[in-house]
Amino acid sequence: MISFNKRLFSYTLAFALAMPWALASAPCFFVEGATGVGKTTFVQLLGKSLPNAMTLYEPVETFTDVNGAGNILELFFSDPKRWTYLTETYIPLMRIKAVEEHMKNASASVAIIDRSMQADCYVYGKMAHRLGTMNALEWEVYKQLIAWMGKNTTTQIGGFIYLKASPQTALDRVRNRKRTGEEGVGLEYQTNLARCYNEWFIEKKDIPADLAQIPVLIIDATQNFKDDPVIQQQCVDQVKAFIEHCNQQGQTLESQ
Repeated sequence: MISFNKRLFSYTLAFALAMPWALASAPCFFVEGATGVGKTTFVQLLGKSLPNAMTLYEPVETFTDVNGAGNILELFFSDPKRWTYLTETYIPLMRIKAVEEHMKNASASVAIIDRSMQADCYVYGKMAHRLGTMNALEWEVYKQLIAWMGKNTTTQIGGFIYLKASPQTALDRVRNRKRTGEEGVGLEYQTNLARCYNEWFIEKKDIPADLAQIPVLIIDATQNFKDDPVIQQQCVDQVKAFIEHCNQQGQTLESQ
């Protein structure tokens, strides 16, 4: 079943018009959710099912091998207090570089992207600040950095697709995929992530006003969208309806 707040759709183009940088590319829909919930799998599904859609995945290889200097994810999970600020600064930098590079020559009418730098800040950074692995000064500097990066990118945010699952489900999937550097992910970590994601997408709590206005589609990610064709089609149909509604609202505002 599709779940989104229709009242928020009217703000999509208004947000873009308020931020001129946001009109320079096709609308981007970011797939969000806890570590291991299945974002990459979901983006792959949409890439196969949506005509004229460009897909872009998290540049994980730049996290696990920083130009031969080390695995930043491994360092982060082994000693969060020491490595959080560096990790949370480096990851959105690599993310926005990848998005900007791919969007330069993109001819697609829509882009489906695995995670956003907004999630880096208002989920992962926010959680780190709460847990004390990012101090108050680092947190304030970090928010300013992400805000500046957002205002100086050509990315047009069309909406967010939130894959919502229980912390235990996300943890089980992390353990099943056995990705290098994620050995330190535990249930407490997943629980804290879920809290921050829910505050952003459901409660609209402790986030900038313009970010709170961007449309959100909530997908029940406890379902087996990896292997079940029926569930896959249901998810694709939900996303198609979401994107179509966003585009229609944008066209209406643009013509006024």
